[in-house]
Amino acid sequence: MVNLISKTPQQISELSFLLNGTSAKGFDGSAFYSQRIKNAGTTIFGSYNYNAPFDPAKIGLTAIPQTNRFTIIPKSFFYPNEKTTGWFGVNAVYEDRYGGDTKVIEGKAGGIHQYFKRNKTLRVSTQLAFTHNINNESKIDFKNSIGFFDRKLLQPSLNFNGQQVSLFSEVNFLHTKQKTEWIAGLNLWTDNFKTPDTSSLHYKLTTFRGFAQNTFNPTEWFTLETGLRIDYNTPPTNDKLKGIVILPRVKCLVKINEHWTSRIGGGLGYKMPTPFLEEAEEKGYAGIQSILLGKTQAEKSYGGNADVNFRTHFGEVAFSINQLFFYTYLNKPLILQGNNFVNANGYITTKGAETNLRVGFKDLHAFVGYTYTDANQHFNNTTLWQQLTSRHRVNAMLMWEAERSYRIGLEGLLVSKQKLSDGTTGKGYVMYGFLFKKMWEHLNVFINAENFTDRRQTR
Repeated sequence: MVNLISKTPQQISELSFLLNGTSAKGFDGSAFYSQRIKNAGTTIFGSYNYNAPFDPAKIGLTAIPQTNRFTIIPKSFFYPNEKTTGWFGVNAVYEDRYGGDTKVIEGKAGGIHQYFKRNKTLRVSTQLAFTHNINNESKIDFKNSIGFFDRKLLQPSLNFNGQQVSLFSEVNFLHTKQKTEWIAGLNLWTDNFKTPDTSSLHYKLTTFRGFAQNTFNPTEWFTLETGLRIDYNTPPTNDKLKGIVILPRVKCLVKINEHWTSRIGGGLGYKMPTPFLEEAEEKGYAGIQSILLGKTQAEKSYGGNADVNFRTHFGEVAFSINQLFFYTYLNKPLILQGNNFVNANGYITTKGAETNLRVGFKDLHAFVGYTYTDANQHFNNTTLWQQLTSRHRVNAMLMWEAERSYRIGLEGLLVSKQKLSDGTTGKGYVMYGFLFKKMWEHLNVFINAENFTDRRQTR
């Protein structure tokens, strides 16, 4: 879907279809069409996704809910002259997800068979974009999106209904020279969420933003990228800056020689308080109170990373290895205390390293990656291992690929134990996947076996 959305129409028309069935009682069907005629063009994407309620453990509860989803995305493209392009699109998605006790879903509720959770959502958004090339060195872009989201959440003795309207507009200017590039712009975000059935929970936020970024490449071996963003949020939180947030960042790339490169970067970030937290979702938003922005703070973060990359060839064997180190600090994250949103008394740190190794020989490619993540909560002078974050993760892949003919792949994933939300420790696990794809000029056929050793919580 991502590839289809990003496609633009060409002079030669394109028509493609995808049909997919799964052993988990799922079916997907989609179609895509594009065509450009002179100064105008169009793309149209439509899909239908269905899944029957799926209970692989035979415990009477769905692992995959009954799902019906309809998607339609038409776009129109305009080319008034050689320097100007534009497009307008509409994205509409309706989805009905119905999970829980299989007896309830079958219409046989009664006795102990009462639990269910049903989500009905409608998303409609518009997108508008224009680009004008002033000359070979400069261009100006304009973007706009208006979104509407309606959600109905049904559970036993609970009905939640909310509507969200959001707006995004941006204008930016890009200027490129031989050794430097500048981009600067302004944008506006608005977010308005209302719950007609429960008057206590509502949310409204407007953000004005200005930004500038410079990429400086004085020599072939060194590139420096610096940026600054200034946001003004209204209504503001109770931060000292009263709604103003200043966010600098810097990155640099050093090409030591043809085999070695290194990158280092860091910056500041933040997130305004929002009611859409996992803890509130688990409660079905029942009784949850609105966020009082004047009494809460934005979550602020600081982060940095650095890596070293080496690549070479040993005859026909291509070899590369990348070593990355990262660190983030999240101050006063928003949590749910009872039915009220408050800032935690403390912070969360995440630090670790990631190693990626790639080897290729003709049509055979191998990849092995290892990630170490040490994430901890530091609340109320107590340090706790961050929930649902494993410290060790290994993923490996072996791929045999003949270009435009076939592709065969085998992948594995190892995840170490992690702390669960009830305070216990979950077991580590290993998962495997297999892919086979055969390609012809007008037809591709694929078989994808995900988790073929059937790893799941009940086992």
